[in-house]
Amino acid sequence: MRALEERTSWLDWHISSDGRCTFGCRLCAETAGFQFTTRDQCKQSKLERHADNEQHKKNVCRALGFEPPADSEEKPVVAPSKATFQEVFQRLQKNTCDRFMDGVAAEDKINKIQFTIVETARASWRRALAEAVSISLLRDERHKRVLLCFRSADASGNITEGVVGQLKMSFSSTALGLAEATHRLLREFCTPGTGVPRRHRGGEMVCDETLLQHVRAHVHSTCVDAASNEVCATFDTAAAWALPLEGLPPGEALFPNHQLVVRDRAHGSRRILSRPWTADRYLNSLFQSLVSGPSSLVQLIRHSMDFSQWYREATAQSLSKGVSTSFQNLRAALHRFESLVTPLSRFVLDIESILAVANRIMEERAGTHAAAVAADFLEALDVELLVSSAMLSDAGDEALQLVRFFDSDSTDAAQANGIMKAGGTCVLCSPEEF
Repeated sequence: MRALEERTSWLDWHISSDGRCTFGCRLCAETAGFQFTTRDQCKQSKLERHADNEQHKKNVCRALGFEPPADSEEKPVVAPSKATFQEVFQRLQKNTCDRFMDGVAAEDKINKIQFTIVETARASWRRALAEAVSISLLRDERHKRVLLCFRSADASGNITEGVVGQLKMSFSSTALGLAEATHRLLREFCTPGTGVPRRHRGGEMVCDETLLQHVRAHVHSTCVDAASNEVCATFDTAAAWALPLEGLPPGEALFPNHQLVVRDRAHGSRRILSRPWTADRYLNSLFQSLVSGPSSLVQLIRHSMDFSQWYREATAQSLSKGVSTSFQNLRAALHRFESLVTPLSRFVLDIESILAVANRIMEERAGTHAAAVAADFLEALDVELLVSSAMLSDAGDEALQLVRFFDSDSTDAAQANGIMKAGGTCVLCSPEEF
């Protein structure tokens, strides 16, 4: 038997249909599959744990020609409780699901619970898409990640929204690469069991070709932002496809009935925030001197740990602020213009804290650039500046509400005109300024 053990190993490797090399136990492959997929995951501790498994020992005995040991008294299999599923689901919503939780045995069971929850949602979305008469895709790509969502309507007018899938780092960011990623995500979505924990996989998963062809035929529009690769990818999916794709005959379009490219209104509506400030010379200089300029008081406070701490102390002691809570910072990220409304609003709502910080900078940092900025601010402070700042803040908040309306997942484009009319005409700029 020792000679047989020296010649034979239960460790084996396997090349899957998608070209991935997997490692695992060849004796248990039929029941448990290959447990390890990369060199880093194929650790000695996992191999030793698998070797101590009762089922593995039985398979080894059968391979060596011995009678497997009798089954010991097995404990009854108890499914996780409803409360456990709810707790995992709540953590999934917050994206804080840990590998271990109280009341759940180990990481493996957590993974299975997560998969069960996600697969249940996908099963309901597949049923909705199978009955859909019109489908709109929503795709967004950034930093080598692409997210594909959908919104569908059936013959009765019932609307369903869901997530098709997400890819990370495994696609090209070119237009053709995004088109291929779209096809890949749809195919994985139409394959029941996609994402099942590897050690619990059985045979090869089969794509529901009927559902996939139905989705392809009923995609009528795609919503993307203004990025050139996103727009070109949308046109590529509606044109005859010359490159080989799994399940797509050469010369056919991925979405043969595609009719409309919808631009993401949330991106376009941000212009209502960025353009009005420059419509008037005084308002533009006021906004730069208070918030966006490199020597503005807000930027000085934001980029200094000492000044930020002084601001937190001042707002905690302020008795005249317009809200009951105390502000912790003056967020003013210049690369994201909508965030500039926040420091402007906090400037107006708690001017007492700003004055306290400016005076403290002049006293404790005398002779520095920061002290000069604080002195210029206090010297320029008057009623007109405060009223104009409040008007800018109010207009910015109203425009921000419009951006958030368009950025909502349940936005109805038919309500856009009504929302614009309810907001009134912006007095800071004329239509030509847009």
